Amino acid sequence: MEKYEQGRDEKIYLSVAPTRRSTKTCRKVVLVKKSILSTPFFGKVMSEVRYGLLMKFLHFANNDASSSDLDHNMKLKKIREFHDLVVHKFKSVYVPKPDISVDESLIAYKGRLSWKQYILQKRARFGIKLFQLCESESGYIWNSLIYTGKGTAFNENYNDYGLSMKSVLTLIHELKGKGYCLSTDNFYTSPELAELLIDSKTDICGTL
Repeated sequence: MEKYEQGRDEKIYLSVAPTRRSTKTCRKVVLVKKSILSTPFFGKVMSEVRYGLLMKFLHFANNDASSSDLDHNMKLKKIREFHDLVVHKFKSVYVPKPDISVDESLIAYKGRLSWKQYILQKRARFGIKLFQLCESESGYIWNSLIYTGKGTAFNENYNDYGLSMKSVLTLIHELKGKGYCLSTDNFYTSPELAELLIDSKTDICGTL
């Protein structure tokens, strides 16, 4: 703890965490120092003790904030700011190619959560559902929306539409009128959605 300096590791941690998606099964194996098994990059960035502390105390919300200072969607109060930051970065560093798609994703989670979803077709089956807009060719996630049931933060312009249309229109809002071609499955595809998108110079291709 003596070597720890507050505020220095935030960006380092966020860069290391995605990189750790390797076939090694645990932190001990990733940070092992034996030359035959080592992955030098991680040890050079930070020690195992420091990484362990960051994992142990990882927190994205101020518990001392009053209710008025928190997000209106109380279900996401602990991660809303972080999620929005990540999505903003996704959008700012890359412009998707003309072919895009919208679908749902499931983050595996079996703990107690009032808005946990069960989707038989997904590998995880139980978890947190997200609506995501991706570039078709690469799978790059350009926009993401966490589904929390009734309090989901859809774009206010589309509150009068049903769930499937609100999801698509919220995700694609900033790309409308730019000549994109959107692919959807039968949950999202409808004549009404097609008319709205075509009117805004966006093509749509999907099953009914």
